[in-house]
Amino acid sequence: GGGYWIQRYLRVFSDLMVPSFFALSGYLFYRNYTTEKLLGKLKSRIFSLLIPYLIWNLAAYLFYQIIRFVPGVTESMNYSGADFSVMDMFADMLCGGRNVTWFIRFLLGFCMVAPIAWYCIKTLLLGALSLVLLIVAGMTLNFNFLSYLAIFLFGGWIGVNWPDKVREKYSTRVRCLSLLLLLSTVLAETIYSSTSGGGGENLFFRWGQICLLWIVADNFAVRRPIPPWLKISFFLYVTHSMVLESIEKIFLICLGRTTLGAWIDLICAPIVTLCIVELTAWLLRRYVPTVWEIVNGGRK
Repeated sequence: GGGYWIQRYLRVFSDLMVPSFFALSGYLFYRNYTTEKLLGKLKSRIFSLLIPYLIWNLAAYLFYQIIRFVPGVTESMNYSGADFSVMDMFADMLCGGRNVTWFIRFLLGFCMVAPIAWYCIKTLLLGALSLVLLIVAGMTLNFNFLSYLAIFLFGGWIGVNWPDKVREKYSTRVRCLSLLLLLSTVLAETIYSSTSGGGGENLFFRWGQICLLWIVADNFAVRRPIPPWLKISFFLYVTHSMVLESIEKIFLICLGRTTLGAWIDLICAPIVTLCIVELTAWLLRRYVPTVWEIVNGGRK
């Protein structure tokens, strides 16, 4: 029915967020890139990405080792695993098997190929050809890293070859037309993926959608200081799964497997999770700022 198509449409639209994040990251990485700056960029990523990645993967591994001993919740855990072992712990730290840190792992990989990628994207035609080849390779090999690398480098390619277009402030007419086109392409993708099952070829939609989304985003430009509670997106992302899992298990123990409990969990668990994460971030930032900067990758 109609509910299915609305849900499907929103799901397809939300799937645009991660590619947009990677494209924006690529733009920021390459917009002022030179070979002389590579070492500095890699060093900064050690503190902003690698160290938090290892810390939060370790925290997630230990968390799930502990929570599985809570009576009555083991069978409903999002992650299951063997008993504690040092080898498994280090494997989880490197691979992120129990935390949603895969995007950090990808970003680290993208930075490592920068010396080669730079020569591919700094010219218009070679960059376009390289991006298409990466998309095709990602589809053929079913290798998400290559597909998202193409999105990351797409952002860099635009920033290097069309920097003025990225910074340009578009008219209201252009922004409205871009919004209409964006919503139409999402609808087309929704119908296509529902009838054909979708596939890697949908990634070709992304390039145009990302450009349209960037133009539309001018409508939401913030022209005043961002409040502190909006500056913890990284911390929220790496901690929310563990906090949410804890809250859900508390609701499960207290309310049991009932319809009412399920509704309370659905509505209240995300709100409580957000409040706990915000409060934790405030306490760390206020009382142990050094610890806060380390676990948050230097983000203040």
